[in-house]
Amino acid sequence: MKVKVFILFIFTLLITSLPAAGLELGPHPRLYLSPTGSGRVPGVEQLRQRIREPAYASAWERVLRSESAADRALAFLLTGDTTGLVLVRKSLAETVNRYEPLVERSLAFDWAYQALSDRERKFFSRKLMESARATAKRYLIPTVYHNMCRGRNMGQGMAVLAAWDDDPEAKKLFPTVENELREFLKILGDGVPAGDMAGRACYGGGWPEGYDYDK
Repeated sequence: MKVKVFILFIFTLLITSLPAAGLELGPHPRLYLSPTGSGRVPGVEQLRQRIREPAYASAWERVLRSESAADRALAFLLTGDTTGLVLVRKSLAETVNRYEPLVERSLAFDWAYQALSDRERKFFSRKLMESARATAKRYLIPTVYHNMCRGRNMGQGMAVLAAWDDDPEAKKLFPTVENELREFLKILGDGVPAGDMAGRACYGGGWPEGYDYDK
């Protein structure tokens, strides 16, 4: 859950900084990392150096043996290892209706982007958008107070950012995700200074798990 909250926080920072029409995304990879790195966002070369360090050896070995499409896409991105791309392509060709696998496939698409043909990018980005719609239906809970709603936004948001350049549906879906997240922040007061939400919501946000759960 803490990982989900972190993803949600990063995505919220992005969508609240620019209107949808003015949103310009950098080249792939753009989820969790970037080609050159900036601030707290690591660059590809920085990660390539890191995986050579003894402290990360066992973790990297698990990545190389993983059955996760995102892990194998990361292996391709950092080392050029193509052995996991069959798994990546198989996963990206599927339609899912839960936010965790949608996030994984969004990461896989982003990190393996350079290995995909133009035709594959169009096809897989369309599958991401189909999955985003299916995920929205699965978690159509009529309240902003439920964490599953935020999971839906997280999965949809990651898919939108991944498919932004390759499927027009991404730009159409963006306002829905943006508006739902804005509503969530406004009503629950998550992330605002103490006192700013007086009379409107719990200080520290209205998480079912308790006060300041996301902190």
